Amino acid sequence: MNPNQFFLIGYISKKHGYKGNVVLYIDTDHPSYYHSIKNIWIKQNGVNTPFIIENIKKLKEDQLVLSLKNIDLEKCDRLIKKEVYIPTSKVPELDENQFFNRDVIDFKIYNSKKEFIGSIEEIIEIPNNTIIQTTVEGKEVLIPFNEKTLIKINKKKKEITIDIPEGLIELYTNG
Repeated sequence: MNPNQFFLIGYISKKHGYKGNVVLYIDTDHPSYYHSIKNIWIKQNGVNTPFIIENIKKLKEDQLVLSLKNIDLEKCDRLIKKEVYIPTSKVPELDENQFFNRDVIDFKIYNSKKEFIGSIEEIIEIPNNTIIQTTVEGKEVLIPFNEKTLIKINKKKKEITIDIPEGLIELYTNG
C-alpha cells in the first residue's frame, strides 16, 4: 500500500500481561471510532506491516489491549513505541465542521475581521493545547487553535477563520 493510503491512529505503548498482548494508545480526537478495528499496520523499518487483531479489549477510552496473530511475548517487544496505522478507506467520515488536522494543512487563515493572515504550515499538538504554525512577514507565528478560537471552516475553499487574540501577530512580527 502507498503511504498516502494510511492514517496514523496512535502507537503501541507497552506490553500487557505475559501472552504477548500490547496496548494501543489511540492518539485521535475520537478514539472510540477505532474500538472495533480488525487489522492494523505497524511501521517497522520504514514499512507499514499488516497485523491481524485476534482479540481486542478496551483498557481506557484511548487505550486498547490487542492480541495480534503470530505475536508472542518475545516478538511484542519489537512493537513497543511503533506507530500504528489503518487504511484511509477505514477512517470514518466527518461532519462538515469536523476535520483531521492533516486535512487543514495549507488552508488559508483569516482573522475575525476577514483579513488574510497566512496559510497553515503545521498543526502542533501539545497537552491541553493545539497550535497553528504559519509565517507572517517572514516570521514564524504560533496561533492558539481550539473550539473557542475556531470561528468557521470552509473545506471547499480551503479557508479557516480564527479569533486571534489581539496583538498576538504583532508580538511575532515587531521584534
